[in-house]
Amino acid sequence: GDDFPGFARKVADIRRAFVSRREQFIADRMCKCDGCMQVSSLTLKFVAHAGEVAFQKVKHLTELAGVDVILLHRMLKNDVPISEYVLMTDAVHQQLEPELRQLSQGLEHDFEGMGRTATHYIDLGSLVTSVPAPRPNLLRKLWCKLTMELRSLKYVLGFKEACQGFRNVEVVEDAAPGKP
Repeated sequence: GDDFPGFARKVADIRRAFVSRREQFIADRMCKCDGCMQVSSLTLKFVAHAGEVAFQKVKHLTELAGVDVILLHRMLKNDVPISEYVLMTDAVHQQLEPELRQLSQGLEHDFEGMGRTATHYIDLGSLVTSVPAPRPNLLRKLWCKLTMELRSLKYVLGFKEACQGFRNVEVVEDAAPGKP
């Protein structure tokens, strides 16, 4: 959308929720498997671009298509020198509030098939400084372990299949006149 003044607030809220949940997972960890032990190394990255998008129907799915969608995907492979950031194109950067623009660092990328593209990144640490650390609680740990086991039981027993009914983009129906 065009809500660029709210952009920083939304990104900061998402990061705050992510960090809070990550710290909660660490505090409630009850097992020593690789997934649980590596939770502390999870990071968050955003890529942002303002452009045009087309909806393309492929079989029963609706996908996003267009040059701007390709650019956004290419931005995921980048040279940003920090681990948590918002990477944006000039189209987004120019719409940011001046205070937020001052936090950004310029970086030029040569995206495959797109050529040289001016980008800017903001360190997420500068948007959200800290989140209160959760206090360890044995009862909460046990409750989390129990609820996780109960939630996974329907998959283990074969009553439900993982990702059943998942849609990453809303299905757009044909709007041709005279067709149901």
